[in-house]
Amino acid sequence: MKNWKLISGYFKRHIFQVFLIILFTGLGVLFQMNVPKIMSNVVNEGIIQNDLSKIYGYGFKMIVISVLALISSFFSVVLISRISSEIAGELRYDLYSKIESFSVKDSLLFGKAYLINSMTVDTAQIRLIINLMLRMFLRIPLTLITGIYMIVSTDESFLFITLSILFLIFIFVYCTGRKTIPLFEKIMSEIDKITAFLRENIKGIAEIKSFNKVSYRDEIFKSKSDELERLILKVNKYMSFLTPGVMLITNYSIIIILYIGFKNTLSGKIQIGNLIALVQYMTFISLSVVLFTLMLILLPRAFVSAGRISKILDYETEIVNNGNTEIQNIENLEFKNVSFSYNEKEKVLSDISFKLNKGETLGVIGHTGSGKSSLIKLIIGLFNNYEGEILVNGKKQEDIDINFFRKLIGYVPQRGFLFSGSVRDNFLMANDDISEEDMKNAVKLSLAEFIYDKEGLDFKIVQDGKNLSGGQKQR
Repeated sequence: MKNWKLISGYFKRHIFQVFLIILFTGLGVLFQMNVPKIMSNVVNEGIIQNDLSKIYGYGFKMIVISVLALISSFFSVVLISRISSEIAGELRYDLYSKIESFSVKDSLLFGKAYLINSMTVDTAQIRLIINLMLRMFLRIPLTLITGIYMIVSTDESFLFITLSILFLIFIFVYCTGRKTIPLFEKIMSEIDKITAFLRENIKGIAEIKSFNKVSYRDEIFKSKSDELERLILKVNKYMSFLTPGVMLITNYSIIIILYIGFKNTLSGKIQIGNLIALVQYMTFISLSVVLFTLMLILLPRAFVSAGRISKILDYETEIVNNGNTEIQNIENLEFKNVSFSYNEKEKVLSDISFKLNKGETLGVIGHTGSGKSSLIKLIIGLFNNYEGEILVNGKKQEDIDINFFRKLIGYVPQRGFLFSGSVRDNFLMANDDISEEDMKNAVKLSLAEFIYDKEGLDFKIVQDGKNLSGGQKQR
C-alpha cells in the first residue's frame, strides 16, 4: 500500500487532468454500453416488426453514439499519454535530485546498479502501469458496473450468474498474483546483479584481457544469466495460465447465458433482441476482464519497481545540510580526536588531531589503505559519521552551510574524472563565472595545450574521457 502512496502523491499534482480523464472515460463507456441496447431495439422493433423507419432511426442513433464514444476515447487516450509521461519525468527528476544528495556511503549502500536501474527500468515500468491504470482501472470498473446494470435491467435472473463468474475470476487472479510478486522482486534483484557485473566488465575490459580471464568472466556471466532465465521462466509458467483461465471462465459464462436466454426466449420471457444485447454485454464484461488480466501481468513488476523507488526517495541521507553559517574564506582547519570507519568495525582513521592555518601546508604520507583519501573526504564533507570534531574557522563543520564551504575548496581526486561534454563545460562545472582567459591559463599550467590541436576549449570529451589517453586525462 505504501508503494502506491508514492504514485498517488504525483497524481495530486495533475488533479485537473485526472478529472478530465475520468470524465471522458466515463462518457466513452456510457456511449459504448448503450449500443447493445439500441441494437436490441433495432431487432425487436425494427427487424421483427419489419419497420424500416425504426431501423433507420435507431441505426442513425447508433452511429451518432459510436462517433461520440470514439471522440471521448480519443481525448481520454491523449490525456492519459500526457499525464503518464509527465509523472514519469517528475519521478525521474526527484530520483536524480535525491541520489545527488547521497553521500558516498549512501551510494555504496544501494549500489550503482540499483540506482541506475531505478532511474531507468523502474521509472519506465511506473510510466507504463500509470498509462494502463488510467486506461483500464477507470474503464474496467465502469464497464463492469454498467454491464451488470444493463444485464439486470434486461433480465434479473442473470445477476447471480454474472457475479459468480466475476468472483471465480477474482480468486483465480488473486492466487496467481500471490505466486508472482515475490518472483518479480527476485528478478529485479538479479537484473541489478547483472547490471553491476556488466559495468565492472566494461570498466575493467583491459585488465580482463591482459590476464586472459575472458572465459572465466564469461562463465560467471552465464551463471548469473541462467539464474535470471530460471526466474523469468518460472514467472511465465504462472502467467501463462492467467489469460487462458480467464477466457475459459468467460466463454463458459457466455454459453450459460445463451442456453438460459434461448430457453427464456422460447417461453416468451425475453425477446430475441434482448438476448443479443445480453451476449454483447457479457462480451464487453469478459473483454474488460481479459484486459484486466493482461494488465495484472505487468502489475506485480510495477509494484516491485514502486517499492524500489520508494526505498530511495524515503531514505534518510547520511549528510544533511542543516548548517546556516556562511563563510567567505577559510582561516584555519582543525581536527580534534577524529576517528572514522566505513563499516563501524575497523577504524580507518583513529584519534587524528591537527590544526592547519591559512598559508600553511600539510603533507600526509602513508601506505595504501592507511586512510589518506578518507582524510581528504572528511575535510570536504563527504562523510559525517565520524567521532570527534572537525572545526572550520573555529566552528563545527556541520554548523556551516556545506555549499558555501565547498566553493572554497579545490579537490583533485586520485582518479581523474571528466564529464561528457566540451572542455569548456568541464571548466564551468567547477566555476560558473570563470573567464575565457582563466580557462586558457589553466590549460597552459596543466600542460594540456594538446587540446588546441583538436578543437580547443570546444573539444568534445566522451563519458569518463574515454577519447583521451591516461596522461591527457590527468592533465
